[in-house]
Amino acid sequence: MHWDAMERGFLLLHPPLLTYTRSARLVIPKARHDLSMAYRPEPMDTSAVQLTPDLLRLTELLARNAHEVWARQRLADGWRYGSQRDDMRKEHPGLVSYESLPESEKEYDRQTAMGTLKAIIALGYFIVPPLAPGKSDSLPKR
Repeated sequence: MHWDAMERGFLLLHPPLLTYTRSARLVIPKARHDLSMAYRPEPMDTSAVQLTPDLLRLTELLARNAHEVWARQRLADGWRYGSQRDDMRKEHPGLVSYESLPESEKEYDRQTAMGTLKAIIALGYFIVPPLAPGKSDSLPKR
């Protein structure tokens, strides 16, 4: 996927991967490995984006929230806690509080949150912390 194309409001798809029938239904190749072998992730380059200390703290809050959103959806879908993941029984060891997650799972959520924050900034948006009570300030100038 090319991000410059996405900013103009359209996506580029490789024709061998996705085709449409006359009724405009998506046709996906039958062999799952065909699709995964052709997929090449191309995330936006955010290597030049440096997060401020405020945004690094925000990363942890967003990581915690991402876990809460994921867990709420899993529970709504009928999943429950299980010491090992079992898709047939809908059991998952990650259905615990964020504090109880193994550090590796927290780090996964942190990387997702940090990648999102960096992408927002790379796209030219500003993230402004809330003002302290009684303080007035203006938004950053472009």
